[in-house]
Amino acid sequence: MLVGINTVLADDPQLTCRIPGGRDPIRVVLDSRLRTPLAARVLHVESPAPTLIVTSEAVSADRVAIFQATGAEVLTLPGRRPSVRQLMEVLAGRDVLSVLVEGGGTVHAAALAEGVACKVIAVIGPGLIGGAKAPTAVEGPEPLAVTGLVRLTEVSVRRLGDDVLIEGYLPQIPYVQPGAVAGEVDAQAVGSADVHGDR
Repeated sequence: MLVGINTVLADDPQLTCRIPGGRDPIRVVLDSRLRTPLAARVLHVESPAPTLIVTSEAVSADRVAIFQATGAEVLTLPGRRPSVRQLMEVLAGRDVLSVLVEGGGTVHAAALAEGVACKVIAVIGPGLIGGAKAPTAVEGPEPLAVTGLVRLTEVSVRRLGDDVLIEGYLPQIPYVQPGAVAGEVDAQAVGSADVHGDR
């Protein structure tokens, strides 16, 4: 299960399975500056599944060592902001082939922009929230500004109590590398509905 640092700061989640008899997922936090509080619950979960903090080369070795002392694994990726695509390649090398991106609009947008999302799972509750600065499911200028409206295929809709669950698959979205012109494309993370501000 993948979240961004803003989700950790806002919600202090444990990222564990709540289903009796279920299996905890590997917990992955995108945190380019290692801002995760040392008291965060995700660092202190009693679980056989590890917690992986993904950060950047800009973070000092001393800061990394502090997080490693909590029992978390710290993965340092090149650049100032870890690439979701590069992270997925690392996870695939560890035989992690399915990732639920359960962060906010920034990480979701990164998964779309970097061409690693294949499915959207959206849960809509019977409440309204708004305002000019209200968060959205997909934030940042990238994927939709480049590709236009993204329509899901094989869409299914069902009730979950008072909520509505919508599932659908994404078409292959062109991946535009940072700094590349909008015609250069490259050619999967599962999204529930955080690009770079949340990392």
